[in-house]
Formats: sequence, structure tokens, C-alpha cells
Amino acid sequence: MGALALFDGVFELSDRMQAIAVRALPVVEAGVPWPMSGARTFPVWLAARAHLTRARAQRVTRLARALRDELPLTSLAVVQGGQGRVTVEQAEILTTTAATSAIRRAALIDPEDAGERFLREQAALVAGGPATNAHQTVGRSTGPRSRRARVQGRHRPRVLSAS
Repeated sequence: MGALALFDGVFELSDRMQAIAVRALPVVEAGVPWPMSGARTFPVWLAARAHLTRARAQRVTRLARALRDELPLTSLAVVQGGQGRVTVEQAEILTTTAATSAIRRAALIDPEDAGERFLREQAALVAGGPATNAHQTVGRSTGPRSRRARVQGRHRPRVLSAS
């Protein structure tokens, strides 16, 4: 087994293991007496338990709840291996952009619109692909630092590429 094949296999396996842990979090939240530890919220308890930052624990908790409640197809796709697999990072991006309002949640479960199925098909474009890069570029070009740079004459617009 070459080094690249070893890396690919271990990386996919570690991502799938993380996905299994994330999918277990709602069960842990409901079944473990975490408030007895003195934590005020589940993400605070998770941060202490798993040695995560509070921000990361909040994102993981949001992901776990969204996979359980709003994205069942994605929930299955994050633990499967091989072709069509959705990484934890891709699932996290989908949950932070897709299920953000009641209207969007309704569209996700509507079989006519194929909402979640469409999102899963687009997931390959999300993490590290043009969609993420475009999102980051747009964020940089519209953020407060960028406005300050334009005012001061230091702004250099970037060209977006969809390829």
C-alpha cells in the first residue's frame, strides 16, 4: 500500500468515525445527565468533555441536531464510505447554510423540490471547491475590512472562477 492510498484510507476512516460520534450526540444529550456536571448548556459540557473550544462544540452540536432533525439523507451519507460520501466538513457547511429558516427547512423535506437530495449532489462543490472559495471571496470583498480598504484606496477586487 502506497503512502497516498494509506493517507486516503485513514483520512476517510477518521472522518467517518467523527461522523458517527456526531450522530451519537443527540442521544448523549438526551440520555446522559450532563447538567449534573454543572454545565449550563450541552455545548459547554461537550467542550469540556471532548476538549473542544466552545465555538467548535457549538458547531458540532448544531450539526448533530440538524443531521437528526432536518437532514436525514446527509446523516446517512456522512457515515458511508466510498463514492457519494459526504464529509463532516461538507455536512457542517450544508447545515449552516441550508437549514437556517422555517422556509428553508420545509424546502429540505419537500420531495417535489428534492431539496436535500439536491444539496447532497452539490456537496462535492462545497468543501474546498469553488462554492467555498467564492463564499470566502465574497465575504472578504464585502466585509468591514474590505470597505475600509476601498475607502483608503487599497482595495483590489478578485476575479471569481466557477471552474
